[in-house]
Amino acid sequence: MVSDQNSTAAMAPAAENNSARPSAVVETPEVNNLGVDVYDVGLMDDLLSALSSIKAPGSFASFGVLPQPPPAGLFVDDVGDITMPLSEVQARQLIAKARQAPYGKGSATIVDTAVRNTWELDSGQFRFQSPHWPGFMRHLCAQVALNLGINAPITAQIYKMLIYEKGAMFKAHTDTEKIPGMFGTLVVCLPSAHQGGEVVLKHCGQKKVFKTSEAPQSFASCEPKESRETNCVYHVLDHDYTEANISLKALKTRDLAQVRALKEISGELAVDVFLALLEKKEMGMCEYDPDEDRYDGYRRYNRSYYNDYNNDESSHHYIEEVLDTSYAVKTLVDLEGHVVATRLRLDEQDILQEDCFEDLRSERGGPTATHWYRVTAAVIVPRDSLLSFFDTYDEDRYCSSHHNFKTQIRYLARACLQPQPPKSFVNALVMLSKQAWNIRRKTIGGFGAQEPWIDGDGIRDVLTAAIKHGKYNFFEEAAGHHEGLLPLDFFVWMRQWLLTSDSNTNERFNVIQSGYAC
Repeated sequence: MVSDQNSTAAMAPAAENNSARPSAVVETPEVNNLGVDVYDVGLMDDLLSALSSIKAPGSFASFGVLPQPPPAGLFVDDVGDITMPLSEVQARQLIAKARQAPYGKGSATIVDTAVRNTWELDSGQFRFQSPHWPGFMRHLCAQVALNLGINAPITAQIYKMLIYEKGAMFKAHTDTEKIPGMFGTLVVCLPSAHQGGEVVLKHCGQKKVFKTSEAPQSFASCEPKESRETNCVYHVLDHDYTEANISLKALKTRDLAQVRALKEISGELAVDVFLALLEKKEMGMCEYDPDEDRYDGYRRYNRSYYNDYNNDESSHHYIEEVLDTSYAVKTLVDLEGHVVATRLRLDEQDILQEDCFEDLRSERGGPTATHWYRVTAAVIVPRDSLLSFFDTYDEDRYCSSHHNFKTQIRYLARACLQPQPPKSFVNALVMLSKQAWNIRRKTIGGFGAQEPWIDGDGIRDVLTAAIKHGKYNFFEEAAGHHEGLLPLDFFVWMRQWLLTSDSNTNERFNVIQSGYAC
């Protein structure tokens, strides 16, 4: 897959270089037998030699290997987020939305696969959503200018995306000027495993061959959902954090650096990053200590380990025989520290570090000899597995899901209000909200029927996200569940949005009005 871009530049005059000036000795002209001035011949030769010796610092073409995949965040209309490296499935989806690349012949535009056999998407069909893409392109243009010997800023404008499949080719041609000031073409090859793909460039008798297939592709990727064995992975951090103090800004030293790095590449890898308190629970038999049973004179026994203030070594009960071991995600939070879920099921095989609970001091659980061990971890979840990950409950399914629906919907709503969120987030918000409504509908008249499906701020965020993403049917349905909790600031925002919308204001107002009247 190739993203083809045109570059423009304001060309600067050549820098003055005294050492590169031609020199000549002025002598009295002599005339040879042929009647030609010897001086004239010598001067012309010297001038030609001097001009030929002037070398530009750059080349007419350059090729470079990126140290890491570009921060693209590539999104294609009617296809969605594009993973990297490009998969066979998504390559076919792109081709289905593309057209055969034409070429110009005189005033005619011709499609002939014997001349140009590749697929193309117009610039209006795709966009790079990563906030780091503009900075990446500025850096790349600066490097290109250096390689080409251009002592002036250059810029690049998106022109086409080309998709090359087996047998694809371009016959030799000269790029024409697409926009005023264009002097060359910049090609960014996005990660895609392939063979071949040589580009041959010729200029003034020079020839360069660039082979994209020989460039190593250093990138991290997730397996396709259908072949993935797990919905997430956990990376245990160096330090311990409490439930009240776990967020990105609270992380220390290497923990902060690692999670920041994960956050920066999360968009490219199409994953979400969370923080979590992981818990291991052991239950078993401990050695009986008769000294712990003391008759207090009132026909009952006191046990020393009921004393919450007794935290010395004597109060710790060592389990001699472990009868049951279980693992759970005690608390899951987003990087801002907002609770997203509690009591999710944890598979020890999903933790990157082995034996991460070893050598930890347990929290004792009283006379039942139950020990808890806890660590803090960063959680990496592929976005296409997010709902599956949320749908794993460690305890009673109703209690857990009823509580987690609220926090998960709040998380998705906040995410949908961020600039250019993935389309999958919007779809997940709609799906999870409808699941919450269905569960609430089934419990009407039963246990927990009076508890709202979400709080007022959550309803505000859900409705705002629905409007911003044009999900008016969803808005109408969600507004029917406002339960009188919608904050007034939502109406202030909605009024401003209606006044600034550029079209269909009346239609939008009618939809919003009918939704809130439910």
